[in-house]
Amino acid sequence: MRENFNSLLEFYSDSLARLEGLKGEIAKTEAHKTRRLLHNLISLNAHALQELYSVVPQDELGGLVGIKSQREAVNRILRQNADACATLFVKALKMLQQ
Repeated sequence: MRENFNSLLEFYSDSLARLEGLKGEIAKTEAHKTRRLLHNLISLNAHALQELYSVVPQDELGGLVGIKSQREAVNRILRQNADACATLFVKALKMLQQ
């Protein structure tokens, strides 16, 4: 009986060690996938901001105080650059579909 008990303890100990190893491997793999997704998200966000600022330059808004004056400046810029804005929206919509 004691041999069976010791055998079972050894089996459980070995199994636990293997499970811990698998847990570590899975955690490492998932962390890598998460870092990759985060990198892709940050890159996509940066690209989208660059596209926006290519139509509405930051320096145009930098000196303006308040949402109303900024909104008016953006409206003026968008009206003056209708073709560029249409292209920007098409690119943004395509990025969202990826």
